[in-house]
Amino acid sequence: SLQNKIHDLGTSLAAIEKKNYDAFKNQSSNGIATLAEAKSREDVLMKAFGKQLASSEFSAFNVERKIYREKLITQNIQPLSDKIKAAKKTTEIDALIENYIVKSDEDSIVAKPILLAAQQRKSIIAPFTNLAGGDYLNAIYSGDAKSIKAADRVVLGAYLDFMRQSLGSAGLPGLGSYFNEDNFSLATPVLANYLFNYQNTSKKCLRPDAVAFTVTGRTADYVTTNGWGMEISRIYGSTYVDRYSVNKEFSKAFYDLGTSEPSSVILPDIFFNKGKSTAVLVGVESMMNKFSCDDPRIKLFEKNLLSYYESIRFH
Repeated sequence: SLQNKIHDLGTSLAAIEKKNYDAFKNQSSNGIATLAEAKSREDVLMKAFGKQLASSEFSAFNVERKIYREKLITQNIQPLSDKIKAAKKTTEIDALIENYIVKSDEDSIVAKPILLAAQQRKSIIAPFTNLAGGDYLNAIYSGDAKSIKAADRVVLGAYLDFMRQSLGSAGLPGLGSYFNEDNFSLATPVLANYLFNYQNTSKKCLRPDAVAFTVTGRTADYVTTNGWGMEISRIYGSTYVDRYSVNKEFSKAFYDLGTSEPSSVILPDIFFNKGKSTAVLVGVESMMNKFSCDDPRIKLFEKNLLSYYESIRFH
C-alpha cells in the first residue's frame, strides 16, 4: 500500500542519515567544535526533513542524536560558559546559544548551566532589557557612543528624516543637515528625566553636600472663546516653584537642563516614532523604581549617561 511505501521510504532515509551521523561521531572529538558541528547537522536535518523527523521512522535516530548531544554538552559546559562570560553584547550571547544549542536541548537538564550562564551574563551587560525602552537604556549603560547613536537612530530616525526632507524641500538643505544623531540625542531628555526624579526615587543616595536647585515656572492661561473665536473669559496661569536636590556630579547637567521639559519629546514622538521615545522615558522611571540607587549597575548607568551628555552638550 501507499502507506507502507511511505513508511519504507522513511525508514530507508533514516538509515542513511544514521549511517552518515555515525561516521561523523566516529571521526570527531568531544570538543566544543564538535558540539557546534552537531548543532549545524541538526539544522540541516530539520531543513531537509522538517516535520518528518518526528515520525516513527526517525524515532530511534532522534534518541541517538539527543544522547550524543547531551554527552557533548556535558563535556563542554565550561568552555561554552567561558565564551558566554566573555561576551560583550547580548547579540553575542544569542549567537553562541544559536551556534551550540538545539531548541529541544533547552528542556534538557544538562543544558541548564549554560542557559543560566547566558541569563546571568545578560543581566550584567544588559540589565534593563525587560523595561520599556530597554534597548536604549542598555546602550547608555554600555557607554559605547556608537551603540548610543545607533539607538538614537532607532527612536528618533523617522523624525530626523522628516526634518531633513522637509527643510531640503523648502530649499534649506544646509539647515536640514543639522538634524542628525550627532546633534539630536534622546540622552538629553533621558538625563533630564533622571535628574527630575532623582530626589524622589533615590533620596537615600543624596549626600550631605548635595546641591539644591529652585526651578520657577508658570502654568498656561485658560482661555474660553465664543463661536466666533472671540475671547470671553480668561483664567490666568499661576507661578509655581519646584525644588530639586542632586549630588554634585549632576549639578552642571542640572544647571543646563533644569528648565527643560523631558515630556516635550512626546508630541513629535507620537507622530513620527510610534511612541519609542516616550517608552524610553517611561523606562527611565521604571528603572529608578526597580533598581536601588546604589546598585553598581545604576552607578555605571549614571557615569556613562553623564559622560555621553558631556560629549554632546555643545552640539
